[in-house]
Amino acid sequence: MIAYLDEHCSPNLFYRGYSNGWSPIIEELDVRRRLSDEIISDVVLAEESEKSNKVELFNISGPAGCGKSVVLKRVAYDSAIDYERICLFWNSNESLDINAIFEIAEKVGERICLFLDKASIHVHDLLLLLTKFKRANLPITCFVAERTNIWNTECSALNRFLTNTFELRNLSPSEINDLIYKLDKHECLGALKDLSKEEQISAFSNRLGRQLLVMLHEATMAKSFVEIIQDEYDNIAERKAQLIYRTVCIMNQFGIPVRAGIIHRIHNIDFEAFKDAFFEPLENVLHVTGALTQDISYEARHPSIAEMVFSHALSTDDEKLHSYLSLLQSLDIGYSSDRAAFRELIKYRHLNSVFGNPLDIEKIYKMSFSVCDHDDYYYQQFAIFYMRSSIQRLSLAEKYLSLAREYGHHNNSISHTWAELELIKAGKAKGLERERLYNKASRLALESSQSASDSSYGHSTMCKIAIQRLEDALTTEDDELISDATDKAKQASKSALKSNPDNDVLLELDAKIALLLNDNERATNALEKAFSINNGNSHLASALGDIYLSKGEVEKALSVYGRVLEANHNDKIAHGKLALIYSTILADGKDDKAEYHWRKSFTDGDGNIVNHVWYSRQLYLNNKYEDFKTFINKIRGYRMPPLTRNTIRGIVSEDGKASFFTGTVVKKEASYMLLVSTGFKGFHFLHVSNCSEEEWEKYTLGSQVCYNLGFTVSGAAAVIP
Repeated sequence: MIAYLDEHCSPNLFYRGYSNGWSPIIEELDVRRRLSDEIISDVVLAEESEKSNKVELFNISGPAGCGKSVVLKRVAYDSAIDYERICLFWNSNESLDINAIFEIAEKVGERICLFLDKASIHVHDLLLLLTKFKRANLPITCFVAERTNIWNTECSALNRFLTNTFELRNLSPSEINDLIYKLDKHECLGALKDLSKEEQISAFSNRLGRQLLVMLHEATMAKSFVEIIQDEYDNIAERKAQLIYRTVCIMNQFGIPVRAGIIHRIHNIDFEAFKDAFFEPLENVLHVTGALTQDISYEARHPSIAEMVFSHALSTDDEKLHSYLSLLQSLDIGYSSDRAAFRELIKYRHLNSVFGNPLDIEKIYKMSFSVCDHDDYYYQQFAIFYMRSSIQRLSLAEKYLSLAREYGHHNNSISHTWAELELIKAGKAKGLERERLYNKASRLALESSQSASDSSYGHSTMCKIAIQRLEDALTTEDDELISDATDKAKQASKSALKSNPDNDVLLELDAKIALLLNDNERATNALEKAFSINNGNSHLASALGDIYLSKGEVEKALSVYGRVLEANHNDKIAHGKLALIYSTILADGKDDKAEYHWRKSFTDGDGNIVNHVWYSRQLYLNNKYEDFKTFINKIRGYRMPPLTRNTIRGIVSEDGKASFFTGTVVKKEASYMLLVSTGFKGFHFLHVSNCSEEEWEKYTLGSQVCYNLGFTVSGAAAVIP
């Protein structure tokens, strides 16, 4: 049933992803993780004399679905019950009651422990709370939980208070044994019930590396996680209930809480009506939290599940666009909850992850103007879109940044965005204008680093400017200019890392400087450190993986991209990198792994034509000719430049050398020939530009042609070297 408030949660529900309430912890349904004992031993039970700071902040980090929330509750419960520590658990999406927490700390006269899930929702409040405690010299230990990739993108301002990060990793063999025991005890083994103990252990061990949530579903239900979630959605009989669930998932995939008021405004259903009409249809897929009507929130079991439901329920770009716009236009940002939801929904990073076509994103921004109420964050994100998307329009970006500054006097991040804009403009300018824009970007970046709570943003822009200047200098033969640019780049990186030594973005920029200076060892060390801090960053992984591949260390590269997918199973860059490895370095002709990763490396129509072509290539090589034809017919209609359309990619090779094929000419026209080759279905297209004039003239109908085989948007293409 839906876990409303703090009612009892059955074992079956708990093992399907419900961690709401305390009953699963009290009844010890959870697997005792070694990390829980480590945190209690090293932090909770540590003597005051052993602590270096009055104010402590610890982050329990890991990918989505690994069990962070349960560990957080386990540590809180044991600390309070077994060790009699003063523990406060904030279980609300509302703002922290900073004054109440502070008053408790003042009165008890000893260290309190505050536990808070989804740190990204509460960054501002946490900064205020920790600052207040630090100024008052009052002791507090704050434990938060957040996904690794979200912490690095949304919570970086908290790093100045961060004492340590505890990373939650895969289940150990003893933890797997404990899990099987508890599943058996509570009759939740499902498809594993009739297997031997060894087979049960193997079922979980073979899935190590996957999220715990995924592992539990797949092992006990004998289906892929995606299939399970799709079936759940399809089996909701009441269409109105499906639509409510879909709305919740659209927002939950970005970690946005969906309060009762939002559901009321979108679907015209208040909470009482929801309980009466939709409680039962949404059984087991949705839970409700909150004690007061105005604080009630609807949640899918997990953001990963929400993302899958969104993709399944809205399978086409048009459906996604229509639903997204309808949701945005139903919001009333006069309500604080709606404003918070609106800001997350129009964040460019979120929109770019969902919509492949930038024109769709542009339409969302334009059509949500009527809702924005001159929100500075809206204008800032609209500007970022025109800066970063493939339909880059820098004059419009400047226009919207001006509006953001006009309506957001206290938004310190605008200076950073503007510095990035000037840097982009500098990259397109020449001579004195280029230098003028560099200087303007530098001034804005300095302003950002001095005014924002997180100085790393300003420092990152300063490093980017130094890198661009170094690249400019290296194109000249002026030794003095190169030496000066080198010194400034090194100094910019040194200054940045001095202030933020464990910032993954700054470490990546340091690696770029090192690579420009041919210092591969330093670059590798910087990237490895950065990746250890943020192993969900696909850009870091890409840079580090490329270095490993250049050294022939393929297994290390595979491991790096695998770690990214543990954090975000839909990361397109990581999928693309793995696909390329399986298609080239580890190619054995037919490769299902390559096909899988290529398909996950793009969204239909997203403009990543290269990956579309490589996917079509793999379908062809895997003898899936009908699927190949269907896909080619679809992408052939995409709009793209002629060079992109006609470039031949993915030349079939073996042991690093292009393979040769023999085909028969069955048609010859003025500019092309069609070839038929034994072992292949369909035609291989040979354009006159891919053959010497001498060779072209000697071929007639029935001639045998020896050629290399590659692929374009239009299909299989021959090249005569």
